[in-house]
Amino acid sequence: MKLINYNYEFDSGGNLPKNALENAIKTYEKIEGKINSKYGQMPDCPIINTQLKLAILINTLGDLKGKTILDIGCGAKNSWDYRDLGLAKVERFYDPWLCRITHELGAKVFGIDGASSPDEKYNHIQQNLLSFEEIMEKFKDDSLDLACAWSLFDSPSLYDGRDMFKRAVKGLERKVKLEGFFVFEAIGTGLLERVCWENYLVTRKNQTQ
Repeated sequence: MKLINYNYEFDSGGNLPKNALENAIKTYEKIEGKINSKYGQMPDCPIINTQLKLAILINTLGDLKGKTILDIGCGAKNSWDYRDLGLAKVERFYDPWLCRITHELGAKVFGIDGASSPDEKYNHIQQNLLSFEEIMEKFKDDSLDLACAWSLFDSPSLYDGRDMFKRAVKGLERKVKLEGFFVFEAIGTGLLERVCWENYLVTRKNQTQ
């Protein structure tokens, strides 16, 4: 399993490969009518955010059709983030847009979140993300082409983002195919700085040899 540090390798979307974002936008526009019809209008901010994520996934996997994707902390209709914090203006920001779009593009999608999201077309699993080992038991070994985690490790619902990252990598090692990928945002992992990330890669390589 290859690790893709979104913040370091792609500068949080600032240095995407040439045409990656353009291809993602074109891909999304082809199914935008279907998304709006099935799920309602996506607000502008989530559109931009989701297109960046989609660009990374397409750049990594190519055609998503037939690929098995796991989105950890995918968001949900009943996400507590804006309801409990009173952030009404960003309502629907935490809807599982990426899962919906990748599902509509033909991927087999599993989205896991602590909140419920009834009547989704993809496989939505509601479970406490702190119970990560239990989550991993739901998947067969070498069954995932790609796992991703966006803004997970700096979530206020976690006690320690660094510890959660280590648990996630350990659990995913068996579930993601050898040639597969784990894409993550490094905020909260302690791997945001260049030297930290490079040291981590050396340590991981030595441990897996």
